[in-house]
Amino acid sequence: MATEVPTGVIEDLLLNFLDTIVKLHDKAVAIHNDHPHGHCDLSQLHATLATTVEGLRAGLNHDDADELARTCVKLGQHLLIRVDRVMAAQGLDDASIDLRTVWPTAAIEALAERIQDIRVRCPVSISRQPPKYTLSRIAVVGTKEENEDTKKDLVILQPDTAPKQHKAPNSVAGMFGNGQAKSKITKIAHRGPPADLLEDFILDSLAYKSMRDREEEVAEAHGKTFEWIFEPETNKGVNHKFTTWLETDDLGSIYWISGKPGSGKSTLMRFLFGHATTTAYLKAWAGGLPISKAGFFFWTSGSKEQRSQTGLLRYLLHQLLSENRDMMPKTFPDLWQKLQILTTKERIKLVLDWDAQELMRAFRSFIDAAVQNSKICLFVDGLDEFDGDFTELVDFFRGLGTGAHGDRVKMCLASRPWAVFERSFQSSVPNLKLQELSYQDMYHYVADRLSADQTVGKCFSDKSALKDAFFEETVRRADGVFLWVRIIVNKLLKDFQQGQGMGHLQAIVRDQPTELDDLFEKLVFHDQDMDGLSETANIFQLITAREAAASFVNDETANSLNVWEIALALDREDDSLALSDDEVRQATDDEVQTRCENTCVRIDTRFMGLLGVFPHRQTERKRATMAETEAEENPSNPARRVASHKVTYVHRTIRDWLMEGDGVCERLISKSPAGFDPDLRLLRAGILTLKLPVERPWRRRWLNDWWPQITMCMTHARNVKQDPGSLQRALLHELDRTIAWYWIRRPGDPSDHWAKHMFYSYEERQKAPPIREPYLRLVTKFGIVNYVEAELTDLVLRDSQPSLEDSVSHKEESKENHNQETTEEGDQDDEEEEEEEDTREGTPLLSYATEYLCSRQKSIYPLSSPSFVTSLLQNPSSHNPGPNSVYIDFFPKGAQNTAWLALLKSFRRAHRRGWIAHLDMDPQGIARWAEIVKLFLEAGADVDAVIAADRWDPEITALGVFEMLENEYCAPEVSELRKIMAELKACREVGLGKRVKVDFELFSLGDNGDFAAWEKEREAAFVASSGSN
Repeated sequence: MATEVPTGVIEDLLLNFLDTIVKLHDKAVAIHNDHPHGHCDLSQLHATLATTVEGLRAGLNHDDADELARTCVKLGQHLLIRVDRVMAAQGLDDASIDLRTVWPTAAIEALAERIQDIRVRCPVSISRQPPKYTLSRIAVVGTKEENEDTKKDLVILQPDTAPKQHKAPNSVAGMFGNGQAKSKITKIAHRGPPADLLEDFILDSLAYKSMRDREEEVAEAHGKTFEWIFEPETNKGVNHKFTTWLETDDLGSIYWISGKPGSGKSTLMRFLFGHATTTAYLKAWAGGLPISKAGFFFWTSGSKEQRSQTGLLRYLLHQLLSENRDMMPKTFPDLWQKLQILTTKERIKLVLDWDAQELMRAFRSFIDAAVQNSKICLFVDGLDEFDGDFTELVDFFRGLGTGAHGDRVKMCLASRPWAVFERSFQSSVPNLKLQELSYQDMYHYVADRLSADQTVGKCFSDKSALKDAFFEETVRRADGVFLWVRIIVNKLLKDFQQGQGMGHLQAIVRDQPTELDDLFEKLVFHDQDMDGLSETANIFQLITAREAAASFVNDETANSLNVWEIALALDREDDSLALSDDEVRQATDDEVQTRCENTCVRIDTRFMGLLGVFPHRQTERKRATMAETEAEENPSNPARRVASHKVTYVHRTIRDWLMEGDGVCERLISKSPAGFDPDLRLLRAGILTLKLPVERPWRRRWLNDWWPQITMCMTHARNVKQDPGSLQRALLHELDRTIAWYWIRRPGDPSDHWAKHMFYSYEERQKAPPIREPYLRLVTKFGIVNYVEAELTDLVLRDSQPSLEDSVSHKEESKENHNQETTEEGDQDDEEEEEEEDTREGTPLLSYATEYLCSRQKSIYPLSSPSFVTSLLQNPSSHNPGPNSVYIDFFPKGAQNTAWLALLKSFRRAHRRGWIAHLDMDPQGIARWAEIVKLFLEAGADVDAVIAADRWDPEITALGVFEMLENEYCAPEVSELRKIMAELKACREVGLGKRVKVDFELFSLGDNGDFAAWEKEREAAFVASSGSN
């Protein structure tokens, strides 16, 4: 048990640690700049770091700094190994050794980032705050292999001694980098496709499915709401100067609209972006030049692209280039040139993986080219919903406005009045505060909606003075927050009953809290009974679980549930429907209408208008499904259209309160009934949408239409945490059976299972061993442990206890084979060649379970799981052979492989492609896969294995792989693995081939591990084991 360390001592140790690693960082930079072949004294820093790490390790039980101290201990262990290696290299007294290869630039950049992270996380109780630093780029000399005459950028840490300056968009330290990234395109033989074909390709590549979703979900302005913005002065005499800004250059390039949460900023931005009067004023500014408009609505509740810098740039470029297609060669000069020499087939296969640097480079190129003969106006809403550094976002827009083309670019920006935006915009650009100007708009909204209702309207008859006073009181209580007014009006229309009077209306309004968070609390937790609250909790969990699953597989279209999915997920009684033997059929009109109406009522009742049902717009895509094409060509009844409508929060503030409010999420989830699991319900709903589709089901030999649904079902199945009824396995069986109904099998081919077609191409499968149990292998790739364990148990049981039916089938097969022997010799040879069973072993489950070892590589599959690998290694069978079992691999064709060799190849490839992080503190990084390697070694993985050379890498031994990783990353976990492997090899040699069991637990560092003591223990254990042998 660790000795308790006083709080003050922990704080001093944290500061000393930070100070020491900053000095180490500076020494590393000096090695690259001044001492690549000389001597750089690190001994004192090494000693200080070792002492500090030991002190922090001893105090890990201290509550206030435990997490940060644990991070520092692990980081210190990494750095001690790195410094040891640098000092050892210097001790060789060899002038040819380049220390930059011992401490590479990637490791220095990672150290700079870790220092920044630690400084931010330092407890506020620390009285002596560490100095501030900023990340900067410097040019350093390349290593010998990189050509020493060249310069390269290195991101380092520098003291923050001056206020941060706004950077022009061309600044390499700006938000989007230096823009030097190139598209990953291979040069092929020359072709000359039409320009419009290439333009369409680029636009399709820039587009993403959710790019218009937020804009279309924003409420449209009511009546004449916001018309005042086109007048010189408001009714309050405030000159907002918006029209002056639109039509002249006098006020600069940026206009800022700020407002309280829920004040209507997004609605105003949508109004301005699409209004003809806006365009008219901009044309006056352009003076006869063409005007290009583009807009973007950040949305924190939406897909990753809806809240990211890449999403912003992709959609802006898509809009601007759609209006200026002739600008594409200048916007993407390298890409345009390379597209011209691709064949049609190659271009179809090409998928562009846009990154922020490349998009920023293209955006600047477009601006440079377009402003020569036109002017540009951008409308960007929700800066506060950007998922990144707000200061850098502000720098980007200010850079556009103050750059060389500032007089030809306008930007209307909207955000909450946060300090970062007020500092940048409040005193330097024209602006307005929406809550101070929207009183009349809210008054007309309340009056129009209540007066138009037949029941409420009768209450206002002959009560003009009281009516006006009531409207004014309602608006005053809103205090400029349009969302509050909208929710209250909906509640008035819902709760007011025939025969009630003005007093009832006033009582309803006065009973509602004026602060939004308090209003949400009342509506959700206090205005409904326990059964209603329970259903509210269920719906909330369904929405949250879908957001998590869609984010994991990066499926923007699935981020929000539709009405039909919620209808099929809400009620437990639908379990029997999902597991029934019924064939796939189209849902009837009555079924769709009844379920959709019931679901919409339940959503509205439980959330009191906080959730909205929004029409689903078919997104732009290269290929529509047959069902969608039929639906578009033959519009169905309204209920079927409602089934596809998306359910989402009407405003970001609501989601913020539910997800981030003090204890709100936990309290609401606790109201769900025992055993409710949202992922299990969504797995069931996914199956039912396939078994009971709204549109006509189509059967075909084409999986693309169903693959997104299969992916979501598998992801939800993996995320299941509660399954009291043991439904997960049965539902996954039903998913297999349902997709099999859609899949048209090849006649006479019993092995033509749909899941087999998820592995490689047809040509590759034809030359490889058969994929046995393809569905089980697919589920393995998705990491669904419980299902795989149960299936393997049944397979082993089936093999050990063949049924009578199997015996009869075997006898009949033998008799049939005997009869075939009497046929003519030529025919016999032909049949034997045609029907001979392929007995080659294919890729085992263990290899599929460890396919994504170091990186998910933007796939839909999860990282390899130690618990899953443990299960497979502890239960070997003919269906699940061990780590050294030989099989025939797909690549290279016909090559022999083992799960252990495949694991080692993954590390070699990950190292080559940069998928392993330096100074990795993530529990799902090196720590996770090091545990998997240890499991393989415990299971007897061959430490003498050799990986053959390929086109990228030379031949290397198993031990050599971990020596390579240790040299590059200096991670304690990798050092541990390398030492274990070296000991296993030595023990094998000493024991003359006898297997020697190694006590792995003895050598586990753990979070509290002492690296020096660990090494001494290992040496002692090795000597003891050698002596005994």
